[in-house]
Amino acid sequence: MAVAATQLTAGTDSTEGSTATTASISPGGDRLILVAVAVYVGSGPNPPDVSSVVGNGITYTAIVSTASIDDGLGPYRLHLYRGLAASPSTGAITITVAANALQIDWAVADFSGVDTGGTNGSAAVVQNATNTGNEVSSLTVTLAAFGSANNATY
Repeated sequence: MAVAATQLTAGTDSTEGSTATTASISPGGDRLILVAVAVYVGSGPNPPDVSSVVGNGITYTAIVSTASIDDGLGPYRLHLYRGLAASPSTGAITITVAANALQIDWAVADFSGVDTGGTNGSAAVVQNATNTGNEVSSLTVTLAAFGSANNATY
């Protein structure tokens, strides 16, 4: 079965603080849920890390966090979390960061047709790679060869 993605929600909380709450979502059972979070600071080189991503009866596990990036709006750090549950609940996701952030952005996607083995979606995420640059027009990210025509990228 081919992997198919559906965006469940995306948003911004521009109230300075350490938590943000998404809109209510209804993730599907036995589907990989990816939560991408960007944490901005107004000044200073080191945006805070995400402390936790909680909601929907899913255990979210950190996949990767980038180094501090400055896109002209200020320094931010991008975090990616994964989760998978047989019977998730409907509701919001609460994102908590380790210190006050100027802004927290998020995008939540639901992937069907994935390998449901492992823990919290670990079998569905086989590899990860990142590349960053400050105010660049393009980046290259190199991945290992895919093991199946049914593999996908995010």
